[in-house]
Amino acid sequence: MIEIVGMVFPKGNRVFYADPGEFEVKKGNWCVVTTGTGEDIAQVTESPRPIKEKENVLKIIRKATHLDFEKQEKNKELEKEGEKVCSEKIKGFELPMKLIGAHLSLDRNKFTFYFSAEDRVDFRELVRDLNLTLGAKIELIQINIRDEIRLCGGLSWCGRPICCTTFLKPCDHITTRMVKDQNLSISLSKVSGVCGRLMCCLSYEYGLYSEFRKKAPKEGSHYQVGEEMGTVEVINPIRSSIMVRMADNKLVEVPVKA
Repeated sequence: MIEIVGMVFPKGNRVFYADPGEFEVKKGNWCVVTTGTGEDIAQVTESPRPIKEKENVLKIIRKATHLDFEKQEKNKELEKEGEKVCSEKIKGFELPMKLIGAHLSLDRNKFTFYFSAEDRVDFRELVRDLNLTLGAKIELIQINIRDEIRLCGGLSWCGRPICCTTFLKPCDHITTRMVKDQNLSISLSKVSGVCGRLMCCLSYEYGLYSEFRKKAPKEGSHYQVGEEMGTVEVINPIRSSIMVRMADNKLVEVPVKA
């Protein structure tokens, strides 16, 4: 039995798991981990927990020091230079792709470039050229529009930072059913994020709505209030209640035990 911790890299919110080894780490700590292609800094987001088998687990080699953070800051400048070089190479090879961002591993052993494209792109010549020019291992990753927004960041319609860049884990299965179950407008313009897809935050409270609807009377069903019978018109999971339309057309709110 070994213990692992959940970790997130600076440019993303996907959780990776790592073996802390001899180090005592807790949520909020920054550590240097080996990724198979080099070293990088990641933050602990999940407390240690035991697992039976050690599969696809990263290795923490030390807690991040001020020297690591200084190197990370210098790497940001190198990333900008790398982006400029990559953009020029893309134009030179006339490739139908849009460069979104770049990441240089802490040990400067690997450059990762993120791009978007409508179709698959043959970038083998580009990789070889970048490898010779930048003197590092090169990886090109094609990302979708959600990943692009997650990488670039920004403000949502509510005026707050986009959920997927702050606290929400990647959401790939957001459906219009989530919209209907939360009594929201079906208008796509009102429930779509800046990426043009359904907003990730629709999944944030969906579990609450879904569980309450399983226990509450169905909309349109008959429901007895006192000695009278009415029809369930609205289900309100936030208030743990339903709105019942009575025979005199009056709406009555009735609490429902969850």
